[in-house]
Amino acid sequence: MSFKIAKEIKKLNKHLIKYSTGIEKQVSYSIQSMSDLDTKLAKRVIETDLILDQTEIEIEEECLKVMALHQPVAGDLRLIASVLKINNDLERIADHAVIIAEESLKLANLKLENKVKPLSDLFELSAHAKLMLRKSMLAFVELDIQVAHDVIASGHQISDIADTIFKSELLAIKEDVDTVEQHLHFLKISRQLQRIADHACNIAEDIIFIMKGDIIRHHTHSK
Repeated sequence: MSFKIAKEIKKLNKHLIKYSTGIEKQVSYSIQSMSDLDTKLAKRVIETDLILDQTEIEIEEECLKVMALHQPVAGDLRLIASVLKINNDLERIADHAVIIAEESLKLANLKLENKVKPLSDLFELSAHAKLMLRKSMLAFVELDIQVAHDVIASGHQISDIADTIFKSELLAIKEDVDTVEQHLHFLKISRQLQRIADHACNIAEDIIFIMKGDIIRHHTHSK
């Protein structure tokens, strides 16, 4: 690796890590907005997404510039290609956080006398999704294959929790039709959390690709 490309890759990695920190905050804030029915926080998540979208574009442009100017090969090429993929997965995670915030706004604005609280399983799912995201980026920072494999293995647990939520929400809807709208919002939020976990798995798979050159995409993380 030449000094110039090493310097560019280091700069690129720092930019991606900073971006991922912002994405993690978005996910946390979106979940908190649901928990507290905090409309201000939900709107903040939605507004911040515009800034993060620009960051995603900047990172992509940086990757393409490094590839065009330095024509990296082997490990350097795998790393830059993976940064492009991770950048895209982070952007998709941010989109899911926005949807959670939008659902939180809808829940907060419902004109109901008795509002239903989210299932504890939904908060468990959110905790697992956030942890998977954090660990996937830790695997990137430290280029730790074992942590990456741990993230991928967690996908099955996400599926189990999501299945439990789905069954519980359907049962709740059958028992009280007046709460249908609220439970549908919870189901949509659950789906977004599943997708966040899926993208965290994608990131973990990219770490393995960086280190070993193995492509292990194209298998389902959640049902």
